[in-house]
Amino acid sequence: MKIGVLRGKNGDITNLVNAVSISTSNGKREDIMLTYEKIESLKRTDLLIARGLLDGEKGILRNFTELLIDLEPLKEINVETSNVEIGKFGLCVEGSCVKIGHLLPIRDNVFKEVSVVDILDLGILKEVNRIIKDKGTLRLFLRDKSMGGPDPKKIVGYIEASRFIVIEVKAHQFTWEYRCSKRTGRLS
Repeated sequence: MKIGVLRGKNGDITNLVNAVSISTSNGKREDIMLTYEKIESLKRTDLLIARGLLDGEKGILRNFTELLIDLEPLKEINVETSNVEIGKFGLCVEGSCVKIGHLLPIRDNVFKEVSVVDILDLGILKEVNRIIKDKGTLRLFLRDKSMGGPDPKKIVGYIEASRFIVIEVKAHQFTWEYRCSKRTGRLS
């Protein structure tokens, strides 16, 4: 599954007008600077996350994604501090947003690999565990501690608490990639 996130100049999730880049991830993270690229050069994603989209932007972005999620209509979510509670996301279809029962609107045990970029939240990692197949892979991309990212010990604690095992850790400039395998058994 290829996921895209529209990011503003401070790295925050934003709308198309204020976006300076789109971060896409499908096993590896790729940042496309929108200030230097034409909109036609955007690669198609399965899921695109943005905030505060105008109706015209929704129409444009639907050409580049299967599922568009707009975080703006829901005031309970705080993306900046990664405080996300299950059921607080809004799923936007044809301009109307509804709350959904699960954090991710996806069946159990569907994907072989899921990438999570710049979010360390136990609820999200448990949801990824729910939607990933047995022996599936989680790729967690987080900023280095020197760039405002979390402490590595905290990262491993969250990974283990969400029933994943760290297989490999790689450095990519100022970002760390944690490749993890799903532990089988019941998730508490």
